Amino acid sequence: MIRKCEAKGFEALYEIINDAAQAYQGIIPADRRHEPYMTKEELRREIRQGVEFWGYEEKGLFPSQAQVVPIEQLQKRRSEKVNG
Repeated sequence: MIRKCEAKGFEALYEIINDAAQAYQGIIPADRRHEPYMTKEELRREIRQGVEFWGYEEKGLFPSQAQVVPIEQLQKRRSEKVNG
């Protein structure tokens, strides 16, 4: 079942994000790759800014997750990257 990740699953979400980043070693540019890939504070900030995380739950476990960014934030982030 796909469902929205809740605050009580913060630690699991943090682990999933950073474990998944391991699969992209060598693909994520070296200047953007660090450990952990996303800190707990970065994750908290993303959540405060309205980013939703959804996960696929199977037998009470979350083997995967996806990030949903409101379009307004996506446009803002793109603008910030383009304009430096």
